[in-house]
Amino acid sequence: MNRHAWRDNANCIGTGDAMFPDSDKTRTEWARQICARCPVSRECLRDAMNTGDNQWGVRGGLTPEERRSVKKEINRRLKAARTKAAA
Repeated sequence: MNRHAWRDNANCIGTGDAMFPDSDKTRTEWARQICARCPVSRECLRDAMNTGDNQWGVRGGLTPEERRSVKKEINRRLKAARTKAAA
C-alpha cells in the first residue's frame, strides 16, 4: 500500500492555495477549519513532522511556527528521556 494513500482522503484536495494562508489570520482560521473536519488530519500532521515540512502551509491544523514548536518540544523530551535512561 502506498504510504501516502491517506492524501486521497484529505479535505484540502481542490482548495487551491487555501492551505497556504501566509500570515493572514482569517485565511489561517479557514485552513484550520478545513483540517478540523478532515478524516486524515492526524496523518497529515504526522507526515509533516516526519518529513520536516515545517516551512509552509497549515498541515494537521497547525501553522509552520506551531509545527516547529511541537518538533522542538518532542526533541527536548526525547533528549531528556535519553539522558534519564543513560543515568
